[in-house]
Amino acid sequence: MVVGRRGGIVEFQRAGNADRTYRTDAEMLAIQLNIAEPRLVGVRFSCWVSPAEYGTFQSDYKLIT
Repeated sequence: MVVGRRGGIVEFQRAGNADRTYRTDAEMLAIQLNIAEPRLVGVRFSCWVSPAEYGTFQSDYKLIT
């Protein structure tokens, strides 16, 4: 769930884990979810997370309604 926005960055938390906040580019997330950037805060979404050598890759973004 997207919990906040600071300029061009949105902050989101994983379901069931409000202890940690993650950040990503607002414009890219809006494009991946096919919604307008101002609507991002409060949006719930899912994505596929794959481990990589230096972190993770995220893909297959979908809105949760």
